Amino acid sequence: MKMTFQALLTSLILTRACTAFATAPPDSTSSLVDRAAAVILIDDAKTLFLQGKVRNALIKFRQAAAKDPYSWKAPYWISNCHYKMNNYGYALKYALDAQKTDREKIDNEVHYLIGRAYHRLGNLDTARIHYKKALELLPKRRSEELWIEHHIAECDFAIEEIKKHGDQTLRSRLPGVVNSGYDDYNVVILEEGKSMYITSRRSNTTGGHLNPDDQQYFEDVYLATYDSDFEEWGEITNDLGRLNSNGFDAINYVSPDGNYAVMTLNTTASDEGLETKG
Repeated sequence: MKMTFQALLTSLILTRACTAFATAPPDSTSSLVDRAAAVILIDDAKTLFLQGKVRNALIKFRQAAAKDPYSWKAPYWISNCHYKMNNYGYALKYALDAQKTDREKIDNEVHYLIGRAYHRLGNLDTARIHYKKALELLPKRRSEELWIEHHIAECDFAIEEIKKHGDQTLRSRLPGVVNSGYDDYNVVILEEGKSMYITSRRSNTTGGHLNPDDQQYFEDVYLATYDSDFEEWGEITNDLGRLNSNGFDAINYVSPDGNYAVMTLNTTASDEGLETKG
C-alpha cells in the first residue's frame, strides 16, 4: 500500500511538471540569448529612431520582435515607427498588440500613442478615451510636453463641429489620381482650378534619391490637370524640365499672370553640389 501511494505521488508530481513545462514560455539558454539580443536591437533601433532614420529603426525593431515575442517593447516601438511614417492603421495595430502583450509593465505612453492613432483615423470618441487615460497615468510635466489636454480639446471641437455641420467637416480625397500613398502637399492652384502644382515625395522623384536623414524620397514638383469631362484630376507629372533637379524641389507661389514663380531648391543631400536657393 505504501509503495502504491509513493508511486501515485511521483506520478502526480511528474504530471504537474510536464504540464507546467508545456504551458510556460520557453526559458532555455537559447531563449535567454534571444531576449538579450532583442534588448540590444531595441537600444540600437531607438538611437536610429531618435536620429530620424525611422525605416532603419523599423527593421531592427522587427528583428527584436522576432527574437522576443513575449515583450511589449518591440511592438510598441514598431507602432511609433509606423506613426512617424503616417501609417496610422499599422500604428494602432502594433500599439494594441503591445498593450495585450503585457498590460502591467508597458509604458503608460501607450495610451497616448493609441489615442493619436485613433485621432488620425477619425475615431474621435475612442481617441478621447485614451487621451484621458494617458492624462490620468502620466506625470503632469510629461502630459504637458505631449500636449494631451490640447489633443482632447481638438477632439471635443471636432466632435461638436461634426454634430453641427455633418459631412461638410470631413476630409476626403480629391477625385482622380492626384493623391498618392506618399507625402503630397504645398498646393498652388492655377487657371481657375483647372490645374495645380503640388510638392510630393514619390518614388519616381527626379534622380531617384532617398534623403539619408528621414529616408523618404526627395521632393519634386508635380503638375496635375483637371479633366472636366470626367470631373476628376486625370493627369499628374513631374516631367517639368528645369523645375526639378536631383535634389529637393518645391514650388511655393506662381504669380496671377503666370510670368514668375517662387521655388525652394535644396541639393545639399544630392550629388549635384549646388547651393540651397530660395
